[in-house]
Amino acid sequence: RIVIHQSVWLSTFGPSLIVVDPSTLAARRTIPLGKSGQTGPATDMAVVGDQLFVVLEDDAVVQLSISDPQAPQIVQTFSAAELGIAPRSLDVIEGVVYVCGRGGVVSVPDLQVMLVADDVVNCIADVEAGMVACIGRQALRLPDRQFIGSASTLTPGPIEPGQLQTLAFTRRGGQGALVGLMNPQLRELNATGATVAFNDVVRRVKFMDERLWIVCDTGVWSYRIGNNMLEDPQRIDVLGARDVIKFDGKHLAVVGVFGRAMYRIDADSNGPGNTFVRVQREAAGLASSIIDTGGQRILAGMLGSAWIYQIGNRADLTSRAMPPAPVEYSSGPIPR
Repeated sequence: RIVIHQSVWLSTFGPSLIVVDPSTLAARRTIPLGKSGQTGPATDMAVVGDQLFVVLEDDAVVQLSISDPQAPQIVQTFSAAELGIAPRSLDVIEGVVYVCGRGGVVSVPDLQVMLVADDVVNCIADVEAGMVACIGRQALRLPDRQFIGSASTLTPGPIEPGQLQTLAFTRRGGQGALVGLMNPQLRELNATGATVAFNDVVRRVKFMDERLWIVCDTGVWSYRIGNNMLEDPQRIDVLGARDVIKFDGKHLAVVGVFGRAMYRIDADSNGPGNTFVRVQREAAGLASSIIDTGGQRILAGMLGSAWIYQIGNRADLTSRAMPPAPVEYSSGPIPR
């Protein structure tokens, strides 16, 4: 995940928060939030005022002060036991931070329980019917759990004067996901013109610069929003992206299991547009590895993305996904 606060680039990497130097994309400062190998990775962030909240997957939520964003300071940590849930994600509604995960929804820092559930709550949102929680592919009203609409996640769009707020939804399936637009009643605005199918894992959806951005394992897509339509599709070709944000008027910041990158949107005196101008390679999400029988190449990663490393050379992302473990190659090279 990534946030830009007071023009400072803050990003997660493993169980740590890093302050990124935009000129080199190297870490200026690293703030450990948990012990590597003992806590989950940082999977979500939310900013309220000068407070930053970070989820350590299934383990904790860490609250930091970013009054000086160049030097974040840990304020307190809420363990999974204190939260009463295994945390996965964060939502901010009217300045209140809500933690969603396996077991329900709870607000921080007051630890008010909003919902108790056996399954994973993907997110909560404030719609016309009130607060709703997305569980599986259902949006259920709180607290009576009445079915309001069909969505795996809901992302509120910007509020325009005199207009109803639009929400983006994802609806996950076995082979991918649908992404589209909904009204406050959680009805699709245009099932043919404002809903797009992705044969990919959709990692994040966000509104930015009058476009809808969809971050997938095999690329980042954006669509212009107009007249209840998703138009002018554009794609950034990148493997393993997890988040994207506007860094300044000319560049996007992109993070993922590949590391970090700066992307020039339009051509200028420094070079062509639609181009990565800087990349900091840092492999993340490495859950398993295999080596070929010749001992020359190593494939490491997780289901959905992987790095391939040739002994004596550099590591590169590969479009070949990690096979389910355990796996054994009796002969020949690692398949690409």
